Amino acid sequence: MKEINADCMIKILSHLDFQTKLKCTMVCKKWYELSRYIFISDVVTICSCDYKDNQENIDNWLKKYCPNMYIIMRDDISIVREYRDKITGIICMNACISNFDIQFDLKQLYHLNTSYNHLSNLPILPLTLQTLLLNNNNFEMIPESVMVCQNLQKLKMSYNEIEIIPAQIYILENLKHLNLSYNRIKNIENIKNLPNLEVLKLNDNLITEIPDSIETLVNLKDLDLQFNRINNISDKLYNLSKLKSLNLSNNEIHTISDFCNKLTQLQILKLNGNYIEMLPLSFYKLYNLCEFQLHNNMLKFLDKDIGNMINLRKLTLMFNLLEILPNEIGKLTNLRVLDVSNNYITCLPNTCHGMINLQKLFLIGNRIRKLPPTLCNITTLKRLSIASNRLVKLPNIINNLVNLEVLDFSVNYVTILPKNLYKMTNLKHLYINSNRLKKIESVKKMTNLHSFFFMFNDIEYVNPLDVNHINECYYDLKRGI
Repeated sequence: MKEINADCMIKILSHLDFQTKLKCTMVCKKWYELSRYIFISDVVTICSCDYKDNQENIDNWLKKYCPNMYIIMRDDISIVREYRDKITGIICMNACISNFDIQFDLKQLYHLNTSYNHLSNLPILPLTLQTLLLNNNNFEMIPESVMVCQNLQKLKMSYNEIEIIPAQIYILENLKHLNLSYNRIKNIENIKNLPNLEVLKLNDNLITEIPDSIETLVNLKDLDLQFNRINNISDKLYNLSKLKSLNLSNNEIHTISDFCNKLTQLQILKLNGNYIEMLPLSFYKLYNLCEFQLHNNMLKFLDKDIGNMINLRKLTLMFNLLEILPNEIGKLTNLRVLDVSNNYITCLPNTCHGMINLQKLFLIGNRIRKLPPTLCNITTLKRLSIASNRLVKLPNIINNLVNLEVLDFSVNYVTILPKNLYKMTNLKHLYINSNRLKKIESVKKMTNLHSFFFMFNDIEYVNPLDVNHINECYYDLKRGI
């Protein structure tokens, strides 16, 4: 330790928590002298129970070196009274309290978290408050005391019993983040009074429609309305030009408006779990879209203009009614994940090799009989899942998928494996169970293979020495050996 200079020691000790720093000052005189530097400008987090045990030492250092402090409080509020001019944040979670009766003469309080309690009301709050977390309590409404906090920027009250968003919420003109998810809200008309809102979480409520007034939220970037009862979307929603993430999944939506292309900044769109049968042509003009989820709908057709959405990185369309994929899907050069499982697809387009950055391809539960050889040119592919189809064979050049780690073609009709399969030395998981295979060659050269499932085939013999290097190997033999 003597060889470490003072600057290095200050940097090392500065990463420690407050209690450990206190103990370090008692190690030696040199460390004691360094304490004036390792405590300065600290935001200290202290648990009230620790304060009881070390009150004298803590008092000493707080008064000297700590201008800001966070309090983790249970039932003892003495530390709050003692340092009310220094406290910037209070955390009182999981304390089983139903009444929060601290006198809020706290001049520096910016953050308050009383989540996971039994609160149904709050006393007067300080005007300095910027972040208020009241999740998992018993609130039936947003307390009136919250409405005086004109500097409030973040309010989270998820998992309560709130039914109404009050008209007075307009007072919180600086609010940027509002989370009222998992409540009983039916009407969101009064949200219009929060023009500075950037993040709005209203998922898991009882909302039935998105009102015209939604367009007043001109700064909104993230809107989450999943798991509601929405069946009507106002066209005014599409005027939110700054919106980057929109989640309307698991509602009762049947159609998407032709005006959706006005969301020019949209990057994430989730519409899964609805009743959508078709997408308007304007949808395919969302050129900045990076992630699109439409699984568990009734989509029958994917237009060729999908090829214009070149920024797509994730596309999930499983559990729909698709029969074909357009050739233009090969133009999605930035796509990383494609999931079209559980549709009625019979073949993949020969242009699929154009998805040069694809890493995961899920084709489970379709009617595919043959994989195009061009698929094997997607050398970035790490996972290929084509279980529960009608495959009779795999492409001979499947070993061209040099980065493939997971291959699953279980529950098909494959009778023989291509010899090149055994050259796939990077493969880690191979699932070929429930096919019509009669023979398995040695997999000794597949040294990275971790899981190998090939039960429910017609295989009569396997040399145990060929598979003893595999951690998870499951098979049964036709003769029951």
